[in-house]
Amino acid sequence: MTAQVCAEVFYTAHNCEQRGAKKNIEEGCVTQGSRGDPGDMGERGNPGLPGPKGDRGRPGISYPGPRGTSGDKGDKGLPGPLGGRGDFGLKGAAGPKGVNGEPGDPGPVGEPGPRGPTGGPGLPGDLGPSGDPALTECDVMTYVRETCGCCDCEKQCGALDIVFIIDSSESIGYTNFTLEKNFVINVVSKLGSMAKDPNSVTGTRVGVVQYSHEGTFEAIQLNDPRVDSLSSFKEAVKRLEWIAGGTWTPSALQFAYNQLIKETRREKAKVFAVVITDGRHDPRDPDDLLKSLCDPHVTVNAIGIGDMFHKEDDPETLTSIACDKKEQVQKMKLFSELVADEFISKMEVLLCPDPQIVCPDLPCQAGGRGYNPETIVNYDQSEEGVKVVFPKTFPQIAEYLESQKASSEPPTHSQLIAMMVYTAERAKFSSGEERQNWTGLFVDAFRRVHTDIVGDAKALTGIC
Repeated sequence: MTAQVCAEVFYTAHNCEQRGAKKNIEEGCVTQGSRGDPGDMGERGNPGLPGPKGDRGRPGISYPGPRGTSGDKGDKGLPGPLGGRGDFGLKGAAGPKGVNGEPGDPGPVGEPGPRGPTGGPGLPGDLGPSGDPALTECDVMTYVRETCGCCDCEKQCGALDIVFIIDSSESIGYTNFTLEKNFVINVVSKLGSMAKDPNSVTGTRVGVVQYSHEGTFEAIQLNDPRVDSLSSFKEAVKRLEWIAGGTWTPSALQFAYNQLIKETRREKAKVFAVVITDGRHDPRDPDDLLKSLCDPHVTVNAIGIGDMFHKEDDPETLTSIACDKKEQVQKMKLFSELVADEFISKMEVLLCPDPQIVCPDLPCQAGGRGYNPETIVNYDQSEEGVKVVFPKTFPQIAEYLESQKASSEPPTHSQLIAMMVYTAERAKFSSGEERQNWTGLFVDAFRRVHTDIVGDAKALTGIC
């Protein structure tokens, strides 16, 4: 039974009780008379006062009401926590090929590959135009003389043994000791070529003894196998170091005679001894040793110079060293006078009074066949704008020349000329072992140039 039906039943029963009728719920109200027609509606009364608030009603029947209208959209909520890693999906299908990208930058140039094998002979080319006249053998020799002078005439002093005894004591000083070494080098440079073999019966040999206090001697032997050229002798002298001790001159003279002259002198050689000192020595060194060099076959020259304390030399000591021959005593005030050109020339004449000038037996002499001063050949690398490429380091040139010996393909004439000029210049401006090495390369290059011109390698024998 719904609420509305219950209300209608309640209202009907209430009206029946007010009229004294019996109540019958199933059949309605039973009255004695019939109900009259309703009267006209009266006027609406004034609203009454609000009644008191009724008691709280019973809870309504719980059933869902109609769906309300949608409210306004709320603000975006905060993100939820990160979920766990999902399973791997299936591999997708290959995508379409992309377009080609821009070309990358070129990489660095790689190292040169190994030299390939010699190819087979090509087909004969067309006959070219007539070239310039070829260089004659005399032209080549003229150029060599103008370039490095390896075949120039040289000075020879015959069989000559020279021993320099130089003071290395404290009273000399480092600067003056250096001047002594320069004096030795400058004099020997004026004496022409040295003996290639120290045991040879001809040629010039040079020895040096530097001395200081008792028993302190350092020597370059006359027969030292390492000293076989002027450059090697210069290097040996430069390596001598100032000792800066006492002055035991008499003992040094005895050492020079016994160890260098007496033991290694050659039978037919002229022997010279050059002594440089300030003329004073330690009093503990006996004076009778001052004449140790006085041998009939030895010419002694004594050079006395004031020391670094400006004390003059002792004339009696110098005369004894020179075997009482005053004409063989030279006196100076300063060590710088040792290296003066005038004194060096004087020593040159003294040690080599009768030099011989020996020239090589060349097929072309001045004024001979093929010689023309107006046609001296000069190599110009930039001639006609052509740049000749050739190796420039010692190992590269040596390897190149060695490889050409076994090669059937000759190098270009310009390359050979360029290497010959280049090695000659390097030899000219170097010294010591380096100069010997560059000179050897020059000779090899020259041999190749000569063979390239003449066509016969054996024709070079005896030229240089």
